[in-house]
Amino acid sequence: MDVSELNTPKFNIALELMHDGKSLAFDGIDFWIDPSGVLRVSVNSSWQIANITDETALNDLERANNVLSYLNRESSEFAQLTRDHPPSFCLSSDYGTGVIELARIVDGKLVWGKGSGQVSCEVEDSDDTNSLGPC
Repeated sequence: MDVSELNTPKFNIALELMHDGKSLAFDGIDFWIDPSGVLRVSVNSSWQIANITDETALNDLERANNVLSYLNRESSEFAQLTRDHPPSFCLSSDYGTGVIELARIVDGKLVWGKGSGQVSCEVEDSDDTNSLGPC
């Protein structure tokens, strides 16, 4: 469910749906808790696939992390729902008829999907509890 404001009846319904395994979209970022208990955080690339670089991918993934931090800070209900679920950050591309995962952070590295033509790069560790973590 796509929401644009926190602490509204629609946001509360979205949290209930998220609790039941559905996704919540806020500020262009999708959040859901998968059956294994991982909080999936997916952001669409702000660039077309041919123009994505390590830097642009990391910027998009960091924006997803910032939105997650904002939700945890501004909504105690969201924070309570997600606190026991480690986040997994993924970069995707919506090409109109489907979505493809392009990259993710694994063990502190940007890992590109097969066929992306990209190579991996290191990501600095952070002390932030919501920092980009393994998928």
